[in-house]
Amino acid sequence: MFFLLLAAVLTSGMWLPSWIQQQAVLWVAQTYHQRLTIGAVDIHPLALQWSVRDVRLYEAQGGGTEVALDELSGQASWSLTGLPRIDRLTLHHPQLHLVRYSSGQWNISPFLNHQSSSGSLLAIVLKDFQIRDGVVDYVDQTSHEQHRIQGLQMDLPLFSTREVDQNHWITPSLQARVDGSAVSVSGRIQPFMPQIRAEGRFSLSQVDLARMSSLAATMDGVQIHTGTLSLAGDFSIQGMPGKNFQGEIRSIKAQFPRLEGQIPAQSIRFALDNGQFSLAQLHFAEKGGLWSLGQVQGSATGVAVQGETSVERGNHPGSHLVSKASSLWHLALDGATFSLEQSTAVWPTSGGQFHAQVGRVSFEARRMDFGCTAPVKKCQRLPVKLALSQTRVQGTDVVYPLTPSTTNLSQVMLDTQVGDRGTLHLEGPVNPGLGQAQLRLSMKHLELSPFQPYLRPYSHVLLAQGTLSGEGLVTLGVSATQPIQTQYRGNLQVDDVVLLDDRWAQSLFRSKSLFFGGVNASSKPFSLVVDQVAVSDFYGRVTLLSSGTLNWQTLLIDAPSPRSPTASMKGEFPGPARGQGNNPVNPATAVGVGNKSRSHSPASVMVRKVILQGGKIHYKDEFIQPHYEADLTHLGGEIAGLSSAENSQARLELRGRANDAPVLIQGQLNPLQTSLYLDVTARVKGMDLAQFSPYSGKYVGYNIERGKLSFEVHYKVQDQVLHATNHLVLNELTFGKPVSSLSATHLPVELAVSLLEDSHGTINVNLPIEGSFNDPQFSVGDVLARMMVHLLEKAVESPFALLGKLFKHQGTVSWMPFPSGMDTLGAEQEVTLQKMAQTLRDHSDLRLDVEGKASLHNDGPNLQRLVLLRKVQAARLKAQVDHGEVVDQRQELTPQEYEHWLRVAYQAETFPKPKNFFGMDKSLSVADMEKLMLANAPVTTGQLNELAQRRADVVQAWLVKQGQIAASRIYEVRDAPEDGNIDRQAPEARVDFILH
Repeated sequence: MFFLLLAAVLTSGMWLPSWIQQQAVLWVAQTYHQRLTIGAVDIHPLALQWSVRDVRLYEAQGGGTEVALDELSGQASWSLTGLPRIDRLTLHHPQLHLVRYSSGQWNISPFLNHQSSSGSLLAIVLKDFQIRDGVVDYVDQTSHEQHRIQGLQMDLPLFSTREVDQNHWITPSLQARVDGSAVSVSGRIQPFMPQIRAEGRFSLSQVDLARMSSLAATMDGVQIHTGTLSLAGDFSIQGMPGKNFQGEIRSIKAQFPRLEGQIPAQSIRFALDNGQFSLAQLHFAEKGGLWSLGQVQGSATGVAVQGETSVERGNHPGSHLVSKASSLWHLALDGATFSLEQSTAVWPTSGGQFHAQVGRVSFEARRMDFGCTAPVKKCQRLPVKLALSQTRVQGTDVVYPLTPSTTNLSQVMLDTQVGDRGTLHLEGPVNPGLGQAQLRLSMKHLELSPFQPYLRPYSHVLLAQGTLSGEGLVTLGVSATQPIQTQYRGNLQVDDVVLLDDRWAQSLFRSKSLFFGGVNASSKPFSLVVDQVAVSDFYGRVTLLSSGTLNWQTLLIDAPSPRSPTASMKGEFPGPARGQGNNPVNPATAVGVGNKSRSHSPASVMVRKVILQGGKIHYKDEFIQPHYEADLTHLGGEIAGLSSAENSQARLELRGRANDAPVLIQGQLNPLQTSLYLDVTARVKGMDLAQFSPYSGKYVGYNIERGKLSFEVHYKVQDQVLHATNHLVLNELTFGKPVSSLSATHLPVELAVSLLEDSHGTINVNLPIEGSFNDPQFSVGDVLARMMVHLLEKAVESPFALLGKLFKHQGTVSWMPFPSGMDTLGAEQEVTLQKMAQTLRDHSDLRLDVEGKASLHNDGPNLQRLVLLRKVQAARLKAQVDHGEVVDQRQELTPQEYEHWLRVAYQAETFPKPKNFFGMDKSLSVADMEKLMLANAPVTTGQLNELAQRRADVVQAWLVKQGQIAASRIYEVRDAPEDGNIDRQAPEARVDFILH
């Protein structure tokens, strides 16, 4: 029997290979219903060596190769214990083809689901196991992706399943290339201990994330378009899956040279350049789902994120920070770094909510660009574009989730540079669970022009320039049922602010400094307390348009037309011939003293003190022809005690100069109450009457040639009733030529004035006025009209009491030329004015009349060119502000820029333009566009009159300031009677002088 067994063993090399080959093929076919082929089996029984070559396992469906193996070779040895002992086992070029079907099943699912009938582990000793040049091909029919692992090399020096060897370490190593990226893992493991233990090191080089993103469950919803990852680190694990499994990952370093992707659900696109990530220690434990992060650090040269988000309020406090809105936005980071320290996380394995706590989190970025990528109208709540640099964000004791029971405070800090000069610092405690924050705010020189898009859809105001600074405390409160509660306590300052009207490229308001001290503002309910407001070196433009409305009332886009502040001027002027001397004038209010009623209660507002210094207000009346202009300069003073509280009164004291005449306004008022209160006295001394010619021509029928006005008026408004006294003193009032006006009175004006004057040519009258704002027929314009009528009626009805001497004048006449279309003084003009000033100083009893002249023939062409240039500059200005650029109105246009913006201005014109063969606007040269625009912008009489007035104004201002001549000795006249001594050769562009 022994010899038979020995013979069988010795001859097994001949019969055993074919038997094994047949049994293997049969067993696979019966068990898995798949076809297996084996090229050859070699066995050397004495040497205990074997090899299996050319193994192929075919798929059950389709017939494709599922598993292929070039050769399986091995060698065994005898063991005294009787256990199988394999000294060497090598797989040469194994190939595995994995397919994931759309149903979620795998092509190897039958093998995975097959359970061995034996529940015990086969005892075996394997001294050296190797895989050489392995290949794994993976096909995902769900995502239509393919991946390939090749060059798989694996070494397992010693492997034993014996119970006595369970505490021995196994030291495997693995190298491969996944889709061309190098992957390696090495370390040691105790796989058969009751608690598995393993430790080692892993590395991945240039892994294509775009191909791998569909494999990672954590990447659900994230699509990677391009990007590679290099990762290295150490690891250690202990326990059994599902039974106290825990581990640690240390010294992780990751690099992302370039990463691009998107989150389709949120329409977010992102990009990362030169990203780096490091993790000092990550501890994880399956029991309770505990994760502990020692220190996490990351950096990136450039990060860009953009997308369209829609946020809607939910049931947690943080969701109330943004109400439902949709916006297109982008975020770009340059040189970004971040770190996490002392972090823990709990993620229950059997469901439940994720919990996390971070001891310290920090973020830094060399540059951040943030803003909206869509047109302004689509950006809605986020139209701005901001550039931040040197940004630092830090937080401590950060927890998740945010619940009302979370009472711990997190400390946050933000420090960044905004734009070129601005800085912003926020720091303080935050309680996310309760939706509360208290942040110390410090900001300096934040540019306001990037916030212009907030105004663009609603207003014609261009926030062309300005910086915001301030220090204070910001308090935020958010709840699930209430709106956001905000409060700010501190100071604010706006420097170098410039507001423009984008329709005419004109300044609306400028100020060197706006300071708000002691601000205490709350949102719900709204309340505002300001200890002090200081406005210095400011300028404002107020224009009464030809439509009868103020320019400030037309700034809102698509707003309802406001009630005209000069509506009363559109009606007929009342006169005694019609029996209307004491009746109100046709329509409503003239200067809008206040709303006749307010249906809602005002917010709580208190401004303890307003200080004005160095102000100038330019007023222009385009409702009158010719136009009227006036300047209120050197405006300064104080308003104290502004409050919305009932029965409170603010004290007012303002000083200034109206066209070089001193102005004083004093009294009490409160415009913040529901019922207006006003008790104000205004005094003006020595104001030129000639500037009021547009009004006298319209309502009196005569222009004013010369005269001075001094007055003291007292206006008191209480309980909607006006009580006013007007003390007027007119010196040497002289009317010029008659003017045709349907609104003019039919009274004998010249006779009335001559009767009102005393022997010194002075008119001195007092006119009391009363009226109720509850009367719909009462208006301030009505009051002023009746005041003028009453003045003339008194003169006509009391001729003997007021009889005086008519004023006559005569004297010498000279003139000074101006360049065509210009109102500026050159060296030649200053020489003439110096001589005139010397003459006035030498003869203190002389007075000077100044009258500007202009003509269409001489000044018209240059005026047209100036209008054309302003349109071109306005087109450039509008584009600069739309792009958030700081506007410099002094910047001159290059020839190329002039042609570009001329074409933009030409396209905006509405006059008929030449068409090409297809009916579209023909492209024209610069000269042709200028010719058409000039032809369609004729010079008006009003523009010529304005030019003449500016020439007289600049001469008068020079004589008063540089010439040191008292303003009371210089009179601006209009339409003075022609004197026979006037030089007929005098140019039409000039200023006439009359000494008397």
